[in-house]
Amino acid sequence: MDRRQFLVNAGALALAGPALAGTLPVPPSGRIAFKVFRNGSAVGTHELVFTQDGDDLSVLTHLGFVVTIAALPIYRYSLVATEKWSGGVFRSVESMVNNNGTRLEVRAHQKIGRA
Repeated sequence: MDRRQFLVNAGALALAGPALAGTLPVPPSGRIAFKVFRNGSAVGTHELVFTQDGDDLSVLTHLGFVVTIAALPIYRYSLVATEKWSGGVFRSVESMVNNNGTRLEVRAHQKIGRA
């Protein structure tokens, strides 16, 4: 995913705000985890941890994978992001990406009356 696609996705998530937050339930365990596969082999993990306090919801996302050839790493990707929601409305997102050595940080915060 390139920077432009990442920013488009983050913006779409922010604009979807109440529609998404109101319809997506928090899992009972407070956590969802997936293995990331490439060509049938596990190369990493994707985990979301939900913390709810009344109407406030924080979602911590960890994503990391390493692609190897003959046991030598040829590509690494990691993402750590925290989304904050309140009353079903997007409040902020802060994320850090390492795309094979290229770092990207995104911060977005709701302004009063707007996302």
